[in-house]
Parts: sequence; C-alpha cells; structure tokens
Amino acid sequence: MSLKTPAMRGVMGALFLTGLWGCSHVISPEMRAAAKEELQFGVVLADPERYHGETVIWGGVILATENNPEGTTLVVLETPLDWEGAPKDAEFSRGRFLARTSHFLDQAVYSQGRKVTLAGEVAGREVRMVGDLPYGYPVVSIREIHLWRDTAPAWAPAHPWGPYWYWGGPYWYWEWWWPRWGGHWRRR
Repeated sequence: MSLKTPAMRGVMGALFLTGLWGCSHVISPEMRAAAKEELQFGVVLADPERYHGETVIWGGVILATENNPEGTTLVVLETPLDWEGAPKDAEFSRGRFLARTSHFLDQAVYSQGRKVTLAGEVAGREVRMVGDLPYGYPVVSIREIHLWRDTAPAWAPAHPWGPYWYWGGPYWYWEWWWPRWGGHWRRR
C-alpha cells in the first residue's frame, strides 16, 4: 500500500499523534499556562510571602508524608524537572518545600524516596527544624499531583555467545556449541 493513499496517510497521522501523546507533560495544559516560568524554586525560596497565590510547578523526592485531620503534608526535596515534568536526580536539589492538600494521601503509596511532580499555589513559609537548624520551607497548596513509578534498572543477561559475539574469538573452536567450562564435554 502506498503512503499516498488517503487511508494510509490517516493511519500514519494517527500513529504520529499517538506517539506525541505518549510524550506529553504530566501536568495539565491549564495549570502549565497558569504557572509562570520565571518562578523557579530558588526565586520563591528567597521570599515565599512575595509570591503568595502564584502558581508553580515543582517536583522532587518525598522525604516524609504527614497525615492529620486537616489533610496531608508532603516534605519534598526539590529537584529540577526535565521536559516531561519528571524530577531529575536529587544531587541537583536546591532545597526543600512542603506540599499540602486537604485530601488523604496514603503514606504507603506516597512513601519516602518516591518522585513526585505537582502544581499548586504558593501559600507562604513555615519554619521547621532540620536537625538542629531552623529551615524556612516554602509551602505549596497542591492542585495537581503526579507520583512517578519506581524505576529499577533493567537486568540483561550476559551475551550468550561469549565476549567475541557472532564472529568468534581468537580460538578456532569457540563456536556456539563448544562448552565454556573446561574445553571438553564431561562424562558421567
């Protein structure tokens, strides 16, 4: 079938749009439009009261989840976000923030070490102790939240043909059928 036929063009267009949809941002377009790009974490950290009510999109690694009758507070180690909205490594962190919601977020799901991206309004500053030092946490009221899946490195088995792949090695007898454990077949 030729790509010039209308049916094939429609199929290819649908596949292309499906591929684009799979690469979209995790925060809704409405929230991304409301958030100001210049309100990065470092800017708001300096003076959270100045930006009270402004919409931000931040992410990071959950340090603690605190549930109480008013809702849930997440203590998050902020990290920059990539183009998809996923938090980068914690080594790029610029500080911590508190994310609050009136909904219940289960501590077993929103557990320490999980990555999260959220959108919400800056609600001020709260001072808490980090060790023996007071730390001023910017507080964000959550409007949207995305919990990222835990990603473990994929395990790949060793190459079955040895270190020389298909072409064989320096020894003429290294074929796929030659045993690797001593150079000859063992008899029972």
